[in-house]
Amino acid sequence: MSHVLDADEILRIITGRVFIRMAGGAYLGLAPPESRVGDYVCLLLGCDVPVILRPSKAVNILIGEIYVPGIMYGEGMDRLLAEQSVMREFAIE
Repeated sequence: MSHVLDADEILRIITGRVFIRMAGGAYLGLAPPESRVGDYVCLLLGCDVPVILRPSKAVNILIGEIYVPGIMYGEGMDRLLAEQSVMREFAIE
């Protein structure tokens, strides 16, 4: 699946973001500046973009949306479903 970005969309994506490298180094992306090592990149059913979640004792805290080429626009979910990855349910604050 291919998605072409226009200039306004690119500016929206990069403004105020920090560069991240996901564990294993397979993906690079842009995340909210509040992101830190130990946060999770999650693909949520029904959500258009991947998000950063921070684990805490009772719930996971939603840090914000991220931009990661290769898992945007349904590509990541397509891969997860093809690999028959395990999905789990959890609480988000």
